[in-house]
Amino acid sequence: LLENKKISFNINNAKTIILNKKNIRLRYYFIVYILKIMYLKFKNSNATFLSFLPFPNILNLIIPIGKIIISERSVPSFYYNNYPNIQNRVINFFMKKLYKKSKCIIAVSEDCKNDLIIHYNCSEKIIKVVPNFIDFTKIKQLSNEAIENHLQIIFNKFVIVSLSRLVDYKGIKESIEIISELKKYNIKIIYCIIGDGNERGNLIEYSKKLNLKIVFSPSNEDELKDVDIILLGEQKNPFKYLSKSKIFLHNSFIEGFPNVILEALVCETFVV
Repeated sequence: LLENKKISFNINNAKTIILNKKNIRLRYYFIVYILKIMYLKFKNSNATFLSFLPFPNILNLIIPIGKIIISERSVPSFYYNNYPNIQNRVINFFMKKLYKKSKCIIAVSEDCKNDLIIHYNCSEKIIKVVPNFIDFTKIKQLSNEAIENHLQIIFNKFVIVSLSRLVDYKGIKESIEIISELKKYNIKIIYCIIGDGNERGNLIEYSKKLNLKIVFSPSNEDELKDVDIILLGEQKNPFKYLSKSKIFLHNSFIEGFPNVILEALVCETFVV
Protein backbone atom coordinates (compact mmCIF):
# COMPACT_ATOMS: atom_id res chain seq x y z
CA LEU A 1 0.00 0.00 0.00
CA LEU A 2 1.57 3.27 -1.14
CA GLU A 3 0.42 6.86 -0.77
CA ASN A 4 1.66 7.89 -4.21
CA LYS A 5 3.38 6.57 -7.32
CA LYS A 6 6.91 7.45 -6.28
CA ILE A 7 8.43 3.99 -6.43
CA SER A 8 11.49 3.34 -8.55
CA PHE A 9 11.43 -0.44 -8.72
CA ASN A 10 9.05 -3.32 -9.39
CA ILE A 11 8.41 -6.15 -6.97
CA ASN A 12 7.78 -9.54 -8.56
CA ASN A 13 4.62 -11.39 -7.51
CA ALA A 14 3.32 -8.36 -5.60
CA LYS A 15 0.25 -6.21 -6.19
CA THR A 16 0.75 -2.48 -5.63
CA ILE A 17 -2.13 -0.32 -4.42
CA ILE A 18 -1.63 3.42 -4.98
CA LEU A 19 -3.73 5.70 -2.80
CA ASN A 20 -4.56 9.00 -4.51
CA LYS A 21 -2.52 11.49 -2.48
CA LYS A 22 -4.82 14.36 -3.42
CA ASN A 23 -7.97 12.63 -2.25
CA ILE A 24 -7.16 9.87 0.22
CA ARG A 25 -8.12 11.94 3.23
CA LEU A 26 -11.54 12.85 1.90
CA ARG A 27 -14.35 10.88 3.46
CA TYR A 28 -15.49 9.32 0.17
CA TYR A 29 -12.05 8.02 -0.76
CA PHE A 30 -11.41 6.78 2.77
CA ILE A 31 -14.49 4.54 2.50
CA VAL A 32 -13.58 3.46 -1.04
CA TYR A 33 -10.10 2.36 -0.04
CA ILE A 34 -11.30 0.70 3.16
CA LEU A 35 -13.69 -1.44 1.11
CA LYS A 36 -11.11 -2.10 -1.60
CA ILE A 37 -8.47 -3.22 0.88
CA MET A 38 -11.02 -5.32 2.80
CA TYR A 39 -11.95 -7.06 -0.45
CA LEU A 40 -8.30 -7.78 -1.29
CA LYS A 41 -7.56 -9.02 2.20
CA PHE A 42 -10.56 -11.37 2.28
CA LYS A 43 -9.55 -12.72 -1.14
CA ASN A 44 -5.90 -13.14 -0.06
CA SER A 45 -6.12 -13.83 3.65
CA ASN A 46 -2.78 -15.68 3.72
CA ALA A 47 -0.85 -12.95 1.93
CA THR A 48 1.57 -10.39 3.39
CA PHE A 49 0.40 -6.77 3.30
CA LEU A 50 3.20 -4.19 3.40
CA SER A 51 2.33 -0.51 3.72
CA PHE A 52 4.36 2.72 3.74
CA LEU A 53 3.64 6.03 5.54
CA PRO A 54 0.99 6.75 8.19
CA PHE A 55 -2.26 6.77 6.21
CA PRO A 56 -1.65 3.49 4.31
CA ASN A 57 -0.33 2.00 7.57
CA ILE A 58 -3.54 2.93 9.38
CA LEU A 59 -5.67 1.36 6.65
CA ASN A 60 -3.53 -1.77 6.78
CA LEU A 61 -3.87 -2.09 10.57
CA ILE A 62 -7.59 -1.29 10.73
CA ILE A 63 -8.27 -4.48 8.80
CA PRO A 64 -6.35 -7.19 10.74
CA ILE A 65 -6.32 -9.83 8.01
CA GLY A 66 -3.19 -11.46 6.59
CA LYS A 67 0.39 -10.88 7.70
CA ILE A 68 0.73 -7.14 8.27
CA ILE A 69 3.99 -5.21 8.00
CA ILE A 70 4.04 -1.44 8.22
CA SER A 71 6.92 0.89 7.39
CA GLU A 72 7.52 4.27 8.99
CA ARG A 73 9.70 6.65 6.99
CA SER A 74 10.24 9.63 9.31
CA VAL A 75 10.11 10.81 12.93
CA PRO A 76 6.32 11.19 13.09
CA SER A 77 5.88 12.77 16.53
CA PHE A 78 7.97 15.78 15.52
CA TYR A 79 5.81 16.43 12.46
CA TYR A 80 2.43 15.87 14.08
CA ASN A 81 3.29 17.90 17.18
CA ASN A 82 4.58 20.84 15.15
CA TYR A 83 1.81 20.82 12.53
CA PRO A 84 -1.29 20.07 14.64
CA ASN A 85 -4.14 20.68 12.19
CA ILE A 86 -7.30 18.58 12.43
CA GLN A 87 -6.18 16.11 9.78
CA ASN A 88 -2.84 15.50 11.48
CA ARG A 89 -4.46 15.15 14.90
CA VAL A 90 -6.76 12.44 13.56
CA ILE A 91 -3.90 10.57 11.90
CA ASN A 92 -1.72 10.86 15.01
CA PHE A 93 -4.60 9.59 17.18
CA PHE A 94 -4.97 6.44 15.07
CA MET A 95 -1.21 5.94 14.95
CA LYS A 96 -1.06 5.92 18.75
CA LYS A 97 -3.95 3.47 18.92
CA LEU A 98 -2.89 1.11 16.13
CA TYR A 99 0.89 1.13 15.67
CA LYS A 100 1.54 -0.64 18.97
CA LYS A 101 -0.72 -3.49 17.82
CA SER A 102 1.37 -4.20 14.76
CA LYS A 103 3.32 -7.46 14.57
CA CYS A 104 6.18 -5.89 12.64
CA ILE A 105 7.26 -2.30 12.00
CA ILE A 106 10.10 -1.40 9.66
CA ALA A 107 11.78 1.82 10.82
CA VAL A 108 14.01 3.72 8.44
CA SER A 109 16.51 4.77 11.15
CA GLU A 110 17.34 4.47 14.83
CA ASP A 111 15.79 7.89 15.48
CA CYS A 112 12.59 6.68 13.87
CA LYS A 113 12.66 3.54 16.00
CA ASN A 114 13.19 5.49 19.22
CA ASP A 115 10.34 7.85 18.33
CA LEU A 116 7.96 4.92 17.87
CA ILE A 117 8.97 3.48 21.22
CA ILE A 118 8.78 6.72 23.20
CA HIS A 119 5.77 8.48 21.63
CA TYR A 120 3.70 5.61 20.23
CA ASN A 121 4.29 3.01 22.94
CA CYS A 122 5.57 0.42 20.44
CA SER A 123 7.55 -2.52 21.74
CA GLU A 124 11.17 -2.58 20.67
CA LYS A 125 10.71 -6.27 19.82
CA ILE A 126 8.40 -5.54 16.90
CA ILE A 127 10.61 -2.84 15.31
CA LYS A 128 13.28 -3.65 12.74
CA VAL A 129 15.59 -0.90 11.48
CA VAL A 130 16.15 -1.17 7.73
CA PRO A 131 17.93 1.89 6.25
CA ASN A 132 17.07 3.05 2.76
CA PHE A 133 19.23 1.81 -0.07
CA ILE A 134 20.20 3.48 -3.33
CA ASP A 135 21.44 2.19 -6.66
CA PHE A 136 24.89 3.78 -7.01
CA THR A 137 25.47 2.52 -10.54
CA LYS A 138 22.12 3.74 -11.88
CA ILE A 139 22.50 7.17 -10.27
CA LYS A 140 25.98 7.61 -11.76
CA GLN A 141 24.66 6.70 -15.20
CA LEU A 142 21.71 9.09 -14.94
CA SER A 143 23.92 11.88 -13.60
CA ASN A 144 25.95 11.83 -16.81
CA GLU A 145 22.96 12.62 -19.01
CA ALA A 146 22.96 16.03 -20.70
CA ILE A 147 20.62 18.75 -19.51
CA GLU A 148 18.32 20.72 -21.81
CA ASN A 149 20.06 23.22 -24.10
CA HIS A 150 18.33 26.29 -22.70
CA LEU A 151 19.41 25.36 -19.15
CA GLN A 152 23.07 24.82 -19.93
CA ILE A 153 23.83 28.53 -19.61
CA ILE A 154 22.49 28.38 -16.05
CA PHE A 155 24.45 25.34 -14.96
CA ASN A 156 27.65 26.91 -16.26
CA LYS A 157 27.22 29.37 -13.39
CA PHE A 158 27.26 28.86 -9.61
CA VAL A 159 24.12 26.83 -8.95
CA ILE A 160 22.80 25.72 -5.56
CA VAL A 161 20.21 22.97 -5.90
CA SER A 162 17.58 21.42 -3.65
CA LEU A 163 15.52 18.29 -4.31
CA SER A 164 12.36 18.46 -2.29
CA ARG A 165 8.60 18.41 -2.17
CA LEU A 166 7.31 21.95 -1.86
CA VAL A 167 5.72 21.61 1.57
CA ASP A 168 6.23 23.76 4.64
CA TYR A 169 8.38 21.42 6.72
CA LYS A 170 11.00 20.96 3.99
CA GLY A 171 12.47 24.39 4.73
CA ILE A 172 12.35 25.73 1.17
CA LYS A 173 10.99 29.10 2.32
CA GLU A 174 13.92 29.45 4.70
CA SER A 175 16.32 28.46 1.91
CA ILE A 176 14.89 31.23 -0.25
CA GLU A 177 15.57 33.65 2.62
CA ILE A 178 19.20 32.46 2.62
CA ILE A 179 19.45 33.16 -1.11
CA SER A 180 18.03 36.63 -0.51
CA GLU A 181 20.64 37.34 2.17
CA LEU A 182 23.49 36.15 -0.05
CA LYS A 183 22.29 38.42 -2.84
CA LYS A 184 22.70 41.42 -0.50
CA TYR A 185 26.44 40.63 -0.42
CA ASN A 186 26.55 40.69 -4.23
CA ILE A 187 27.12 36.94 -4.32
CA LYS A 188 25.97 35.80 -7.74
CA ILE A 189 24.28 32.43 -7.40
CA ILE A 190 21.23 30.73 -8.86
CA TYR A 191 19.01 28.57 -6.71
CA CYS A 192 17.44 25.63 -8.51
CA ILE A 193 14.62 23.67 -6.85
CA ILE A 194 13.58 20.28 -8.19
CA GLY A 195 10.22 19.05 -6.96
CA ASP A 196 6.66 20.28 -6.59
CA GLY A 197 3.93 20.59 -3.97
CA ASN A 198 1.07 22.63 -2.60
CA GLU A 199 3.38 25.42 -1.38
CA ARG A 200 4.58 26.33 -4.87
CA GLY A 201 2.34 29.37 -5.23
CA ASN A 202 3.23 30.70 -1.79
CA LEU A 203 6.95 30.26 -2.47
CA ILE A 204 6.67 32.14 -5.77
CA GLU A 205 4.90 35.04 -4.06
CA TYR A 206 7.38 35.05 -1.18
CA SER A 207 10.33 35.16 -3.59
CA LYS A 208 8.83 38.13 -5.40
CA LYS A 209 8.29 39.84 -2.05
CA LEU A 210 12.05 39.49 -1.45
CA ASN A 211 12.73 40.99 -4.90
CA LEU A 212 14.01 37.71 -6.28
CA LYS A 213 13.26 36.78 -9.87
CA ILE A 214 11.72 33.31 -9.87
CA VAL A 215 10.54 31.23 -12.83
CA PHE A 216 8.67 27.94 -12.97
CA SER A 217 9.53 25.33 -15.58
CA PRO A 218 11.34 27.69 -18.00
CA SER A 219 11.25 26.70 -21.66
CA ASN A 220 13.74 29.16 -23.20
CA GLU A 221 16.78 31.26 -22.36
CA ASP A 222 14.86 34.55 -22.37
CA GLU A 223 12.94 33.50 -19.26
CA LEU A 224 16.23 32.87 -17.47
CA LYS A 225 17.69 36.34 -17.88
CA ASP A 226 18.76 37.70 -14.46
CA VAL A 227 16.98 34.81 -12.75
CA ASP A 228 17.59 34.10 -9.06
CA ILE A 229 15.44 31.03 -8.50
CA ILE A 230 14.33 28.30 -10.89
CA LEU A 231 11.54 25.86 -10.08
CA LEU A 232 12.03 22.85 -12.33
CA GLY A 233 9.10 20.87 -10.93
CA GLU A 234 9.19 17.09 -10.72
CA GLN A 235 11.84 15.47 -12.91
CA LYS A 236 12.24 11.85 -13.96
CA ASN A 237 16.01 12.31 -13.76
CA PRO A 238 16.99 14.90 -11.13
CA PHE A 239 20.54 13.56 -11.00
CA LYS A 240 21.66 15.22 -14.23
CA TYR A 241 20.97 18.59 -12.56
CA LEU A 242 22.33 17.54 -9.19
CA SER A 243 25.68 16.47 -10.64
CA LYS A 244 26.10 19.78 -12.48
CA SER A 245 25.37 21.98 -9.44
CA LYS A 246 28.07 23.32 -7.16
CA ILE A 247 26.20 22.76 -3.86
CA PHE A 248 23.26 20.62 -2.75
CA LEU A 249 21.30 22.44 -0.03
CA HIS A 250 19.17 20.31 2.31
CA ASN A 251 17.26 22.47 4.80
CA SER A 252 14.45 20.12 5.87
CA PHE A 253 13.11 20.28 9.43
CA ILE A 254 12.05 16.62 9.47
CA GLU A 255 13.69 13.55 7.93
CA GLY A 256 13.71 9.88 8.74
CA PHE A 257 16.60 8.94 6.46
CA PRO A 258 17.33 11.50 3.72
CA ASN A 259 18.17 9.45 0.63
CA VAL A 260 18.79 12.62 -1.30
CA ILE A 261 21.94 13.39 0.70
CA LEU A 262 23.42 10.03 -0.28
CA GLU A 263 22.37 10.64 -3.88
CA ALA A 264 24.11 14.04 -3.87
CA LEU A 265 27.28 12.42 -2.58
CA VAL A 266 27.13 9.81 -5.32
CA CYS A 267 26.88 12.72 -7.79
CA GLU A 268 30.00 14.20 -6.15
CA THR A 269 28.18 17.41 -5.24
CA PHE A 270 29.03 19.28 -2.03
CA VAL A 271 26.28 18.93 0.60
CA VAL A 272 25.14 21.64 3.01
